[in-house]
Amino acid sequence: MSQFFAADETDAAKPQFGQIKDLAHGPKTPELRARVLALHGQGYGLCRIARATGISRKQAARLLKSEGIIREPSPPASA
Repeated sequence: MSQFFAADETDAAKPQFGQIKDLAHGPKTPELRARVLALHGQGYGLCRIARATGISRKQAARLLKSEGIIREPSPPASA
């Protein structure tokens, strides 16, 4: 028999297992959003922003995209 848990139940259990990232939800606090935007303004990349804030790289990218900041694709190696 399999058992399913609500999102709030799994979020409550994450710290007990050492998981601090909230992978299912975006940044909830305005302070975290402001910090991500400030780090981006300082020229930090997505991976470095994610490490500094404790969120995933994808969450950082989504947050920046929601603020209208879209990263341009890198030029191809042949260029």
